[in-house]
Amino acid sequence: MSKPTITELQRLLALSSLGVDYFEPNRGLDNLVILAAKISGSEVSMINLLDAHTQWTIASQGIEGGQMPLEESVCQFTIQQEVDQYFEVEDLSQDDRFKDRNYVTENLKLRYYLGVPLTTREGYAIGSLCVLDPKTIKLTESQKDLLSHVAKQIVDRLKINQFIIELNEKLIHKQKTTNKIAHDVRGPISGIVGLAEIIAEDEQNPAETREIMGLMINGGNGVMDMVSSLLREEFNQKGELEKSMVEFTLGQLQERLIQLYIPQAVIKEISLQIKLNSSPDFSVSKNLVLQILGNLISNAIKFTPRKGLIQVEISVEEREEKWIFIGKVKDNGVGMTQEKIAEILSFNNSSEEGSEGEEGFGLGLRLVQNLVHQLDGQFHIQSVPGKGSDFKVEFQVN
Repeated sequence: MSKPTITELQRLLALSSLGVDYFEPNRGLDNLVILAAKISGSEVSMINLLDAHTQWTIASQGIEGGQMPLEESVCQFTIQQEVDQYFEVEDLSQDDRFKDRNYVTENLKLRYYLGVPLTTREGYAIGSLCVLDPKTIKLTESQKDLLSHVAKQIVDRLKINQFIIELNEKLIHKQKTTNKIAHDVRGPISGIVGLAEIIAEDEQNPAETREIMGLMINGGNGVMDMVSSLLREEFNQKGELEKSMVEFTLGQLQERLIQLYIPQAVIKEISLQIKLNSSPDFSVSKNLVLQILGNLISNAIKFTPRKGLIQVEISVEEREEKWIFIGKVKDNGVGMTQEKIAEILSFNNSSEEGSEGEEGFGLGLRLVQNLVHQLDGQFHIQSVPGKGSDFKVEFQVN
C-alpha cells in the first residue's frame, strides 16, 4: 500500500463517522451479501470494512465473518481503485502478493477474487464488496456492473444505519434532558408542597391562610403529576434495544474490546489485559469510545513484539461536577522518540513499520488524535524507544 496521505486520514474519519460496531450484526446487509453471491455464482462473498490496521468482515456468505491484518488482505488493493472500478485477481495462487496467504494455501484454497470498493458520496473507499471462489471463474461485464450497484446499496444501508443511530442518540439525549429537568422541577415543588402542608395542617393559622395553602398544595401536586406523566411517556417511547445501539456500559465496553482484539493479540502471542477501574454499569456513548480505544489497542498490537504485554485500563471519574472518561493503553513494544510523539500530536506523523516488519500505515494514532479533538478531550503519549509506550485519552461523557 502506498505511503499514507491526508486523504487516507480523511478516509478513516469517513469510516469512523459511520459508527459501525464490527462485532455486532449490521442491519440489512445479510441479504445484500447473499445477492452478491447469487449474481457472481461464487461460493464466497463478503462485505469488508478496512480501518488503519485491520480488515473487518461485517457480513458474509459461504464463510464465517472475522478479521485479518490489513497488510494480509486482498481488499487493501480494492480500496485503491477509482470510483466505479474493481480489483480482480483471476488466480490468487499465481500472484506473488497473495500466493502464500493461508486463505490460498490452507482450508479455503481460494483462487478467484473480485472486489468492488464501497465508496461514500464524498469519494472515500471505506471497504469492499468482494466475491471469491476456489475455482478460477469468469465474470461478465454485466455481472460486474450488477455488483457495483450492490456495493452502492451497501454504502446507502450503512448510512441509513448511522442515521438511525444518530436519531436514537438524540432521543436518548432528549430523555436524559427531560429527566434532569424533571428532577430540577420536582425538588423545589416538593419543598413548596411540604411546607404548604405543614401550614395547612396547623389549626392555629387563620382559615383563609390554610385555604390558600390548600390551593398551593393542589397546584403543586398537579405539577408533580404532569412531570411524572411526561417521564412515563418518555420511558414508554424509548426501549433498551434502541439504547443498546448507541450506548455501552463500561462492562459491555470491556467485553466488546475483548471480543474484538483478543484474537489479534493471540495470533501474535501477546498478552492483552483489559481492566475496568470503575462501576461496570456507567454508560458511555458507543461510537467514538470504541473507535478511540480500538485504534490504540490495534496500534499497540502492531508495535509490540511476540510474547509482549499490553495493559488497558478503563475508568470514569467525576471532576467539577463533570464525568470524565479515562482510557489508558500501555505496551512494552518498540516505543517512539520524542520527535515522533511531537509529530503525532501535531497531526504530522509519517508511516512506520510494526514490530515484525508489518507495513505501518501511520494513521491510527492520528485518527485517535482527531477523534479526541472532536470531543474536546486530551490525548497524552509517553514513550521510550525500545521500552514501550503509554497512551492516555480523557474526555467528558454524559
